[in-house]
Amino acid sequence: MQEFFEALKNFQPKIFEPKYYIVVKGEEIDCLANTAGNNHVLVTKEDYLLLLKEGHQNFYFKKEKIILKPKTTNKKLYTTLKKSKEGLIFKDSDPYWPENIKEGGYTWQIPSE
Repeated sequence: MQEFFEALKNFQPKIFEPKYYIVVKGEEIDCLANTAGNNHVLVTKEDYLLLLKEGHQNFYFKKEKIILKPKTTNKKLYTTLKKSKEGLIFKDSDPYWPENIKEGGYTWQIPSE
């Protein structure tokens, strides 16, 4: 029994140091991983948590660095009501109540760039 207490006294627990990986295909970050493998790159815990929080699809991997992708701008064009040769005639000038199609009416058009 004495040996048991002696071993318990000298017991050193194994220190767990997790490693964090990302799976890279070209410059795109495909996914996050906890084990090593093909196309896996070792990253720091801070980078791993950033990718986990912000989403790995918003970053790319270039020259051994994780870089934020540039934000895309909204390219939505809205239509405007313009006078044309032939178009809609509105009841009481209400653009949501078309009555007829005649010469000199209005049409919804997207402005050209």
